[in-house]
Amino acid sequence: MNNCSPCHGLLGNGVPSLTPAYGAKPANLTSQTIRDYPDGKIYHVIVSGKNAMPNYAAELTQDERWAAVHYVRALQRALNARDSDIPEETRE
Repeated sequence: MNNCSPCHGLLGNGVPSLTPAYGAKPANLTSQTIRDYPDGKIYHVIVSGKNAMPNYAAELTQDERWAAVHYVRALQRALNARDSDIPEETRE
């Protein structure tokens, strides 16, 4: 996600590629707090912005905004994987 990674990091973990001079503290999208958000709240932040994050209503279509929500969910799942996520038949 080209719009997200400069601030939220490639893994969505809030480690930006921006210098500290930027001054903002981007959210860790894989934190429990954000994992507990309903999808609609993440969508709302994309549309409306939050704190130093601008809104992306004009830059992203409705489908792209929902794709971003699903991408955040995929990152959260990948970075918080459990052994039970692996199908029983493929475990060693």
